[in-house]
Parts: sequence; structure tokens; C-alpha cells
Amino acid sequence: MSNLNNQSLPRGLRNNNVGNLIKTNIPWKGKIPHSDSQDERFEQFYEFHFGVRAMMKDISNDIKKGANTVEKLIHQYAPPFENNTTAYVNYVADKVGVKPKETIQVNEQTIKSLSKSIAIYENGFQYADMISDSEINKAWDIAGISEVKNVSSIKKKICPTCGHPL
Repeated sequence: MSNLNNQSLPRGLRNNNVGNLIKTNIPWKGKIPHSDSQDERFEQFYEFHFGVRAMMKDISNDIKKGANTVEKLIHQYAPPFENNTTAYVNYVADKVGVKPKETIQVNEQTIKSLSKSIAIYENGFQYADMISDSEINKAWDIAGISEVKNVSSIKKKICPTCGHPL
């Protein structure tokens, strides 16, 4: 699917960049070269799922770097000087099914849910039906994101004799 340069749609949809990722030198898969882009500020992608993939990779990296709550992630992703960040945080946390300050992990369910809710918030609730689960799934399938388990939740083996961790 592609909405590229369809001026009747919000910027994120018409750029196939529903996360509204700002232009960088990151060589995202499916990214339109800046020299060919029609947007001065935001990345453009050839296909919708490439833009979602880039958002998923960006979100996953941010979580791994310490933005591991919806509140931290959205404050970094959509700073208060540009957005109503409190409303944004509350919406995304509700859709993901966590509290704003609850620790989140990099796993398929969380990244898909974060991506879809961010895309809807960024582009407008009236366009939610254009952000389909099939495109989210297609993006996940090509993203190559390694899930990170919560190390503190893994039960450590204890020596039955001395009680020290094994």
C-alpha cells in the first residue's frame, strides 16, 4: 500500500511515514532519498509498511536506550513544545494496556501496539482505519527486531546447599 504524495491525507499518511520520523541520515529500508523527497522536514517511504518498519525500529531502539515507559518514550518521541504530550502519553498507554510510568519491553505485542497507537495519534483518529493490522504485521515481519526479555523477571537458579546464585 502507498499513499505517497496524496495531498488529501495528513502528512504522515501521504509520506508513508505514519510515525512522522524527521529526516536523518539513517538508511531506512524503503526510504526515498532526500534528493527525491517532496517533504522538507519528514522522511518519505516508497510503501506504507517501510515507514511503519522504520518507526518500529526507532521505538525499539529508544526503549533499549532507556525510554522504557510510555511516558519517557512519548516525551522523547513527541516533545511537549510540539505536542500535548500528556494527552498523547495517556492515549498510547491506554491503547498499549499499561500505566504511563510502567516499564515496557521490546516484544512483538508491545511494539505493534505502540506503533499503531502512535500512528493513529500522529495522523488523526478519523484515519485510524487506514492504519491496518495487516500493514503493521507486514512491517513487523520485515523489521528484524530482537525481542528483549525483562532480565529481572527471570528466576535465577540458587544453589540448594549454600544459597548463592548459579
